[in-house]
Amino acid sequence: MPFKLLITLFLTLSVAQVSGQGKADSLKNRLSVSRSDTNKVWLLRDIAYYSLSEYPDSSVYFGMRGATLARSLGFTRGEIRNLYQVALGYERQELADSAVQIYKRAIHLAEASQDGKAKVDMLSSLGVSFYYSGNFPDAVRYYSQAYTAADSLGYFDQQGYILNNMGVIYRMQGQYEKALEVYTKSLRLKEQHGDRGGVVNSLYNIGLAYSFLEQFERSLEALLRAREEAKLLEGTELDLANIDVGIGVAYYNLGHLKEARTFLESGLMDLGEKESYTRAAGLGYLGALDVEDGFHQSGFAKIDEAYRYAKKANRLELLLQISRERALAADKAGNEALAASSWRAYSSLADSLRSRDLRQLREEMQARFELKDKEMTIVGQQWKIEHELSRNRRMLAAALVFLLFALVCGVLAVMLRKRATQLKLAVAAKDKALSDNELLIREMHHRTKNNLQLLRSVFNLHRRGTQNEDARNVLQSGSESVEAIGLLHHHLYRQGDFRKVDICAYLDELVNYFKRAFSLQERGIDFQLVCPELKLDIDVAIPLGIVINELSTNALKYAFQDDSSGRILLQINQEGNHLNLILSDNGRGFGHESSENGTGSKLVELFSKKLGANLSRTSDENGTLVRLEFELPPDA
Repeated sequence: MPFKLLITLFLTLSVAQVSGQGKADSLKNRLSVSRSDTNKVWLLRDIAYYSLSEYPDSSVYFGMRGATLARSLGFTRGEIRNLYQVALGYERQELADSAVQIYKRAIHLAEASQDGKAKVDMLSSLGVSFYYSGNFPDAVRYYSQAYTAADSLGYFDQQGYILNNMGVIYRMQGQYEKALEVYTKSLRLKEQHGDRGGVVNSLYNIGLAYSFLEQFERSLEALLRAREEAKLLEGTELDLANIDVGIGVAYYNLGHLKEARTFLESGLMDLGEKESYTRAAGLGYLGALDVEDGFHQSGFAKIDEAYRYAKKANRLELLLQISRERALAADKAGNEALAASSWRAYSSLADSLRSRDLRQLREEMQARFELKDKEMTIVGQQWKIEHELSRNRRMLAAALVFLLFALVCGVLAVMLRKRATQLKLAVAAKDKALSDNELLIREMHHRTKNNLQLLRSVFNLHRRGTQNEDARNVLQSGSESVEAIGLLHHHLYRQGDFRKVDICAYLDELVNYFKRAFSLQERGIDFQLVCPELKLDIDVAIPLGIVINELSTNALKYAFQDDSSGRILLQINQEGNHLNLILSDNGRGFGHESSENGTGSKLVELFSKKLGANLSRTSDENGTLVRLEFELPPDA
């Protein structure tokens, strides 16, 4: 049976862009002479936009400034667009939680101002954010909301964009029928509004969906139609190349090998040498045709090139089919070793794909079960309400019959019920106050985390803007201290306990930050943490974190020179109400650069005194050891 390589490619447009940072720098020069009006709001938005690709932290900073100015002016539209740039800046820095919060804030503003198009844009962007973080259920949920809102506004451009994105998710989940359904819906929409480029894109995606479903006659029909439409448009050479490869795939699987070779060779020639999913798939099929025609050497060369790309890109479906075709080709060529290894790879990949499909099926069944359970809960609640109403009616009838007899009891019951209601209201008020307090604390830590991120961005901006090395070092040290505190607040926000800190989990995050920030793996430096299970009060954790940050930073900067490898060990142990901290390294000892009169050393001494700690240092040619001992407060 001929194999099928599943092609996945979206038609893309080439967009020429001006140098982003150069444009941003040019716009910054206008800030000082700009009045604080709506024009300045858009100016700040533009600076954030052009800073995004190279300096996403600057994009966050200027976007926040623009949103704040817009809010003071009551300019909601400008605030929304600046918040959008802030969210994109957070996404570039892989701060997904912060980006989601900003998007939701923008959606709330759009709803409050009844700006329907802005709401659609923000809902769609939130769907994209969840998609790139791998949260497909939430991505589909927000895409669906965006599509419904766009449909009510007649916002058809966004409707087509949303439908295509939903089709991508369904395709990645292996739900090809659903993908085909939304692609077909997108095609009708594009045809209705005369969007010929969108028609080509939708027809191409429909052809691919039918290919996934092994309905190659329908796939060929859609792709041939896409080709005819694309030929009528300008600048569609790349689109035609992709479509030709898809047509070649369909012809191959229908047994029309001559036509398959013609379209595959044409498409691959137009695609050029740049690696892509489509090129790898076309090479795989063309290699299969070469082997079929007896050209084993060229056939295996094409199949091997396609196999290398599929393996590098981790495209399991493509890798599965290429492994199978390589095994078949090796059988035909009499290469038993290659055939055996290819069949083993094919079997292993098939098992992986089956496991993935079963996992997705279990998740879908679980979702259906939860929905059914909710429906049963609603039915049960309705029954309880009806039962309660019936019981109340019976009690009322009995009360009417025995009105005189039950008068005193009725009065007493009313008093008791009133008292119970008052108690219930009091309890509810206390519960609400506790809930509001917890929400307020959570919001405070979240805003503190965001403000620390902004502060770090300001440090980085100033550091890049000064040529004085001492000033740069001071600003860098300040940025790293802010990062240490920011990690602590992020840890508090995530664990939900805003008073006690799991100090070992926090220090583990801090050590991982050092490993990334100072490229310890590449430098061959091993940073180890030894810490028992321990929770500390935030008033102890913050100064302790700053001390550890400064000591670690100093060791990483000065202990190891000339690309020498080494080891740093951070140990914490508790003896009763005493806490001992030891930071040691096997570096070169105190050097000229690690001056004890620097800003970092002053911070260490200042916060050691705040903890009431005894600080000692020893150093020789075998390394440096710093010991910090202090007594924990009774409630720490």
